[in-house]
Amino acid sequence: MKISVDLKEISLPIISKEIGIPSTHSADTENPKNRATYFQIKDMLMSGFPIATIKEMAGVTRSTIYRIKKN
Repeated sequence: MKISVDLKEISLPIISKEIGIPSTHSADTENPKNRATYFQIKDMLMSGFPIATIKEMAGVTRSTIYRIKKN
């Protein structure tokens, strides 16, 4: 006996980005130093600085820069 299921008919709950660990470097973080670093990184990304240069100047990991760039 074979059962077929149409996956389009199954409704799965949408998982929000808000579930999980809050970001330490964001525009609305409570830590003023991390908030300043966030805006510094955003400005450098908009100015066209390479990721490696931003990493050295801001003192954060590449993954933090890519996350900020993505958002």
